[in-house]
Order: sequence, then C-alpha cells, then structure tokens
Amino acid sequence: MKRRWFWLILYTVAVALLAVIIYVAPSVAGLLDPSYIAKYGELTVTDEIDDAWIVRDETVYAANKSGSIERLSDDGALVSANDNVIKVKDGTSGISRHKYRKLADELGSSLKSTSGSAKTAGYVSYSADGHEGELTPSKLDDLTEDSLKKINGDESVDLPDSRCGKGTPVYRITQNGAWWMVFFVDSDAAKKYKEGASVTVTMDSSKIDAVVRSVDKEGKKDRVILRSKEYNKNYLTTRRTNLKVESESESGILIQERSIIKLKGKQGVLVKNKVGEIYFMPVKVKASDGETAAVYQDLYMDDSGSFVETIGNYDEIVRLPSKRDIREAKESM
Repeated sequence: MKRRWFWLILYTVAVALLAVIIYVAPSVAGLLDPSYIAKYGELTVTDEIDDAWIVRDETVYAANKSGSIERLSDDGALVSANDNVIKVKDGTSGISRHKYRKLADELGSSLKSTSGSAKTAGYVSYSADGHEGELTPSKLDDLTEDSLKKINGDESVDLPDSRCGKGTPVYRITQNGAWWMVFFVDSDAAKKYKEGASVTVTMDSSKIDAVVRSVDKEGKKDRVILRSKEYNKNYLTTRRTNLKVESESESGILIQERSIIKLKGKQGVLVKNKVGEIYFMPVKVKASDGETAAVYQDLYMDDSGSFVETIGNYDEIVRLPSKRDIREAKESM
C-alpha cells in the first residue's frame, strides 16, 4: 500500500514539474530577458465601456382627445414635419387612466399635445422610457454618473395602439441628426480622448463613426461625450448599453512603454548593436495603450521641422533600462 502511494505522489510531482516547465518557465524567461526585438505592426487602442447612456433629441407626444387610435406610420419610419403619424377618432378611451400616468408624470412639461401630426422631422417610435425630457442635448453638461446610474436599460413602455385617453402619450419623434453617447472613465483612460477626434464605436455588433464632443472632470472620474450623426437602429430604442470604443489605430514599430526613457531632454529607447554595445535612439510615439506604443520607423519630423533618425524594424531594444545602461548610453552620446 505504501509503495502504491509512493508512486502516486511521484507521478503527481512529475506532472506538476512538467506543467511548470511548459507554462511557467517560458513566461519567467521572457520577464528576465533584458532585451527584445522591435517589429513593425499595428496598434489599436480600445476601451471596453460597461455603462454608456444614449442621449437623443426627441419629444414624446400625447393625444389631445380620447378615442380610438389608427397608426399611420410604421415604428422606426422617418417622417417629415406635418406628416400624419396617428389618427384619433372621437370616443371613450377604453383604457385605464392610471396605466400611463407614471410615464406622463416622469415626462412632465416635456410631454407635448398633438392632434396626430409630426411637428418636426424624425423617426417615429411607439414607446417611451420617461427620460426623454431629462436626457436632452441641452443638459449634456449637467449629467453625472450618480444620476445616470439610476437609469437602467429596460424602462421603455409600449404606448397604446388601439385606444387612448386625452393626455395619454401616443408616440415619440426622435429628430434625424446628431445623438450622443455618455460614459465615465478614470483620468488615465480619459487621456486617450481628445476633443474633436474621430473614434469608432461598436454597439450591439454594429460599427458607428463618432467624434469626441467633450471630456470633462466630473466627480472622481472624467465624463466623455461622443457625438454621432450616423443612423443606427439601436440608438432609437437603447438607453443604457455596453460599448467598445476604438480611439486610435496606428501602424509603426511596436515597443514596450517601459522601455521609453528621457535622456538629455529627449524621449527615446536604448538599442543594442550586434556587438552588445548600448546606444540611445530618440522615438516619437504615434499611439499607445499604456503598455505598448507604436512609434515612427527610421525617420520622423520633430517640433522644429527637422528630420530625426529613429529606430528601425528588428532593432534590439533594452526592455527595462538600468542606471548602468543609461549611464553607458549617455557616455556614448
């Protein structure tokens, strides 16, 4: 019995040792390797946003009388100003007064009376979430993370399609044009966003082109607001969602951020030549995700308009320069 346990323990140790050799040793060796080969590639800087809120320029309309409803426009249809959206025939409402009272109270003064025609051009929706008067373009700069977190993504109410009472919300018009995405990130992540810069957003598997409208400090985080004029069916019904935001995409020589140092006022890296000598080469960053940077290859133009020689493809870069490495490179300058 003891012999059997001996072989079982020996087998377990052997398996564990093999796992260390296969999986752990290469990683440790990579960390201990004092240099690496820089190669040309593409760097895409993205943020995974767990919570983003959609702001639209829209108005919810209420019937100006009770009666039966006939919808004249399809849900999601684009209508012109003065187009007929619904028709209400005189009669009793046939629905509970309380069914849409909460929605009407939430909309408050933003709920507008209608005889059934569109007052502005836009997309027709037969649902509302009560935030149409709160999440508006004019209030973008007042939005806080605390107030927005009270809003979830499934508060939308289907509006009546057969009968309505006077004052009952019956349709919503979202203006055809700009709409906004609002989210909050820490200060380091906020540095990726520059006002006026173009970004690519993925929402529900759809790609959307957008522009950074603003980046402002709001509480402990920074509020980022993106503006898009690109039609996407999701934005008409979505209020709170996840986003993937691609803020930069650049090709260049890919290096590790920790390799970059400053020497005599210049930003650069230490390069090893074929005989192991270390020398300093300036670099100019095109894009960075905080760990990897894409830099110019061979030559770049500095702020004064002069061309500067920089690193090339397959140069050997010192991973994490030591004081000794820096001193050696400085002496050779």
